[in-house]
Amino acid sequence: MFDGAEDDETGYGEKVSEAAKDHKQWGFTILRCTYDSQTDWDAFLKRFLEDIDANLRFEWETTLRPNFQFRVVEEPERLNNISWRQARAQFTTLNAPNYQPLSI
Repeated sequence: MFDGAEDDETGYGEKVSEAAKDHKQWGFTILRCTYDSQTDWDAFLKRFLEDIDANLRFEWETTLRPNFQFRVVEEPERLNNISWRQARAQFTTLNAPNYQPLSI
C-alpha cells in the first residue's frame, strides 16, 4: 500500500491516473480458483476493495472511479484448483477482446 507521501516520491499514482484518462474502462478481473472457504473469500474481497479505495483516493472520485470495472469470475467446475498457468490462459480468453494494458 502507498499513501500520499509515497505517491509524491514515486509518481506512480500520477502515472496510473494519467494513463487511465486515455482508457474508457479500467479495472480488475479476478478468477476465483479455490472454493474451500466462502468466509475467507469474502474477507479477501473486502480487503481488496478497501485497499483500492485507500490507495487510489487521491483521484478516486473524479478520474478513476467513473471508469472502474471490477469483475469476479466464479466457476468452480472450470476453475477450482487450476494452476496459475491455467488461470492465466482463462484470463486471456475472457479478456482478449477488451484487454488494453496501461503503459506506466
